[in-house]
Amino acid sequence: MAKKEISQQFKIMAPGGMATPAPPLGPVLGSKGVNPGQFIQKFNAATANIKGKIVGCIVTVYNDKSFELEIKSSPASILIKEAAGIESGSAFPTRPKSARSPRVR
Repeated sequence: MAKKEISQQFKIMAPGGMATPAPPLGPVLGSKGVNPGQFIQKFNAATANIKGKIVGCIVTVYNDKSFELEIKSSPASILIKEAAGIESGSAFPTRPKSARSPRVR
């Protein structure tokens, strides 16, 4: 079998198991030549076990408009917040604040 020629490769981040073809994901996929409906089905099936958690994905598009996706782990910031048990970091970078530190004025 002949090897497929790669047209382009790009990275995206989306919530696992909950991706939709609505903006911003759909227009990006469409502009790269990927059918958003097919991509969403494959992506949601591959990430069903990590529903709602942001994951990275490398999409490889071939000249015949077919594509492959490679699911990567979540970004480090997401993993750190999950391990620390906090929803977000400090809104003010000069003030120390986390889930366990007292409020500093």
